[in-house]
Amino acid sequence: AIARSPRVLLLDEPFSALDRTTRQRLYIELRRLHRDLGCTVILVTHDLDEAAQLASQLMLVRHGACLQSGPATEVLTRPSSTAAARLLDIPNVFRARAEPGPPGRPWDLRWGPHRLRVPGVAAMSGDCGFAVLPQNVLLVRPDKPWDVHLENPIPALVVESMALGAEWILWLEPDGLPGTRLQMRLPARAVGRYALDQGKRVTVCLRGADIVPLAS
Repeated sequence: AIARSPRVLLLDEPFSALDRTTRQRLYIELRRLHRDLGCTVILVTHDLDEAAQLASQLMLVRHGACLQSGPATEVLTRPSSTAAARLLDIPNVFRARAEPGPPGRPWDLRWGPHRLRVPGVAAMSGDCGFAVLPQNVLLVRPDKPWDVHLENPIPALVVESMALGAEWILWLEPDGLPGTRLQMRLPARAVGRYALDQGKRVTVCLRGADIVPLAS
């Protein structure tokens, strides 16, 4: 408030006590100030949506230690460790085993009865974690022809669903992995079109590029 030409602006949870409409208005104001002042802004927040909207660089801090830092989009979508994925509230974090694939093929992730082809997974070796964002769990349409572009197909059962406005969250139980819950997000129109009610059997696709191997 009193620094006339600050080189660094430190904001410690400045929007935490504000209503949604005011927050959205001040997000725009803060971006304008950042552009006009041309200074570094350090913003402390527990709100991931807020970080995604405002940050160009993001640092995850847990118990005073830095878990990961880098461009905001990279950190939010490709956590480097299980602890970072948990802090980002990514629900799809699982354990698997990196194993050599058939002759002439790269290593795979063995997830229960499923073999997942993932680029670069050989560097993990042995037991490791992996994460998949819910929006990257892709529904395979029943009328879609099976071909090489359908990576890592997983048959599953819809066990629970919840509407969030124009979007739905669905929890799936992959075949051969009892008790495991794979979360998927879909537009409401897709849920209605394919009648994705509880008990519905589906096939989903996990693209190798969307599977994020995690350090322990």
